[in-house]
Amino acid sequence: MAEATNNGTSNEVVKETRQEKAGIESTLNAIVAHPIRVAAFVVLNERVASPNEIAAETGLNLRLVAYHVRQLEKFNVIELVETRQVRGATEHFYRSTVRPYADDEDWADLSPEQRDSLTRYTLQLIFANVHQALEAETFDSHLQRWLLRVPLALDDQGYEEMSKLETERYERALEIESNCVERLAPLSVEERNEATIPTLSVTMVFPTPRRKKSTP
Repeated sequence: MAEATNNGTSNEVVKETRQEKAGIESTLNAIVAHPIRVAAFVVLNERVASPNEIAAETGLNLRLVAYHVRQLEKFNVIELVETRQVRGATEHFYRSTVRPYADDEDWADLSPEQRDSLTRYTLQLIFANVHQALEAETFDSHLQRWLLRVPLALDDQGYEEMSKLETERYERALEIESNCVERLAPLSVEERNEATIPTLSVTMVFPTPRRKKSTP
């Protein structure tokens, strides 16, 4: 993903606005329209935060972060949950309302550049999460942790079946989380935090390069 500069101006905001498509049809398109928007959404997908907090956490320009947060709200992928007076100014706090999941139709609507940007950014997040877990020694702290690498040789039908399997796995993961939320609902915030295991579930299914034939 291209690095975003920290010296944005109002002219840049106007230019970006003109470049955006008039009618963004899918949630994923709304998210990947700009790398700053992706960065903001990732934060808001994990916790409640304000544009000021996102800018401080990511090192991005606050003016541009605030603009792209407003765009995410416009496309109904985040929502305003609270306002606070901070040092004489009103600070707005948001959270995501949807998860950045794309079905085959959504993915097909993206340009190759958008797909590449989203893939690279997601992988960067995964690698960062793994690094943090290894450094904090939490990666192997639970006996039921999973880490699998399974090379497969599939035809077109087999690949489609694997894709369907991972879709079902994704939906089941959300169901499991929803059940946890219901079980923990009667607890206080502190008790929920104590009873919750911060968990990252990662799934990858992708074609790998063919092996080069060895010359005789």
